[in-house]
Amino acid sequence: MKIIKTLLLLCGIFALLGSGQASAQIDRIFSINSSPNIPNDIDWYFETNQAGDTSPLDHRALTVGDKCDVNDDGYDDLIVGKRDYNSLALDNGIAWLFLGSASGLPASPSLTFSPPYTDQYGFFGEQAKCAGDVNGDGYDDLIISMDNYDSTASDEGAVYVYMGSDTPDTTYDWMARGNNTYAHFGVSVDSAGDITGDGYDDIIVGANGNDYAGVTAAYVWYGSASGLGASGLPINADWTATDSTFSIGFAYQVRGIGDVNGDGYDDVLVGAHLYDGPTNQGAVFVYYGSDTGLGLTGTTANADWMAVGEQASAYFGYGSDGVGDLNDDGYDDLAVGAYAYDNPEVNEGKVFVWYGSSTGLGANGTPSNADWTAESNVVSAVLGYAVVPAGDVNGDGYDDLLVTASSYTGGGAWFVWTGSEAGLGDNGTPQNSDRSGYSDQADANLGRDNASALDVNGDGMDDIIVPARLYSNGEFSEGMVFAYYNVAISFSSASYTIGESDTTATITVTLTSPRLVTIQVDFATSDGTATAGTDYTAASGTLTFPAGETSKVFTVTILSDDKHESTETINITLSSPINAILGSPSSAVLTILDDDNNNIYTPMIRK
Repeated sequence: MKIIKTLLLLCGIFALLGSGQASAQIDRIFSINSSPNIPNDIDWYFETNQAGDTSPLDHRALTVGDKCDVNDDGYDDLIVGKRDYNSLALDNGIAWLFLGSASGLPASPSLTFSPPYTDQYGFFGEQAKCAGDVNGDGYDDLIISMDNYDSTASDEGAVYVYMGSDTPDTTYDWMARGNNTYAHFGVSVDSAGDITGDGYDDIIVGANGNDYAGVTAAYVWYGSASGLGASGLPINADWTATDSTFSIGFAYQVRGIGDVNGDGYDDVLVGAHLYDGPTNQGAVFVYYGSDTGLGLTGTTANADWMAVGEQASAYFGYGSDGVGDLNDDGYDDLAVGAYAYDNPEVNEGKVFVWYGSSTGLGANGTPSNADWTAESNVVSAVLGYAVVPAGDVNGDGYDDLLVTASSYTGGGAWFVWTGSEAGLGDNGTPQNSDRSGYSDQADANLGRDNASALDVNGDGMDDIIVPARLYSNGEFSEGMVFAYYNVAISFSSASYTIGESDTTATITVTLTSPRLVTIQVDFATSDGTATAGTDYTAASGTLTFPAGETSKVFTVTILSDDKHESTETINITLSSPINAILGSPSSAVLTILDDDNNNIYTPMIRK
């Protein structure tokens, strides 16, 4: 048995005993890195505890949901889906919900969602996402898909919506199904935001299978005070986008992308990663919201904006999403990945970003007119498998970008580039990313399915959640989910003051919240108007925060003299954080107040 050195283990044991759930073993649910088989930079993990070798490799998947607060307690919650889990039948699937709290994610699932129907190879949990608040009651809702669901037609697919509440449960409140053979309805799902601006969130569902009519489609249902209305079929969707060319992969990805043109209505994207100019170059199609919705039935020809890849078999659009407002200009932005892009490294992958504006995303997109790009520069790294919003990982008010490369260094990696007034800055490489994480196990497929960013502990900074579908930790290729909590490291103040005769200034450096890993940061002084060696002793070094600590100090020695001098300043800076991000302020000024008299004497005059 693994030894887990944390008091939270006790909480996990009691939670499991109370829940009666058998989906996870007590000794491997939560870790503070005491297991030799777990990456050493994580704060939490969950493992499925079911070997994956009973399923064909192409059945494997492990997905995580996006930003969601289903019980409206102020903490984001995590939904996890595993479509190839053997629950009621082989590959019938399962999903787990973990409710956030001030201490982060719990040791064991808060709720377990079993497939509503027993269906071998049903793939419940194909997608498990936040649906937004579709009935406007203040609670976010969940959507879980089962794209091989069989009812009146084989593999027609289905999606299930579970309404949030103070006490969420595992009984679905609404469902829709594909109603066509091999439709694979639910291969992709997402919250579409509020397309009509009526105060209720909407959902979008992709059906990428080749049904009898040879049509692939995306379907939207609008929210209302009563939710999504009657149980759904394609014929009662509020909006549909279709393509009769099954071979382009249309609707394999569907996304709500925020409001890219700032008109107050959210917009949607439909991906087609097999779109042909050159074979399988890929494309994405964007449709703008309005007070009447998305307008006419969508096609590849009437999209409001589209972008097409330039390279054969690059699969442009396989990973794509709205990524928030990276430059805080009031318009949401779009990122698109092409995981098999070559330049010149084969299959290194590339990501393209277009910034929103009052006219939307500008002229139709091509790789050459993107506002920002990133490449891995590593053969077969496949950067861009998942391209998702990172929320605000450093609490600076700008949204950030999270990208995965599921074969980087063999096991997979993720990278965050932070936003700013100028956007994402210089074009990206792994070396200039602002935060990153790596698999310690070959062929783990870290980030292969997706990733997300949630503020699970309510500290104001979003935390990174990444699944690894083939990670082994006791069971072969069982799959695991890792959480990396984000904390910012900064000075306690932007300014410090000391008298010259006090000799030692104490400088405090703090973390926004504790982590369960060791954090380090470098500090250094430099001359302002004060001179090192004359007015103070130069100081530099590394501060180390053991797990759980949030404050450290260092000192600067002041050199006193008998001269009268004006006030002098010393610059102090933080740099090169490990397992944390620089917060504000990361630079400060130490002011030395002269407390010598000026040696001017007033003579006494006697009369």
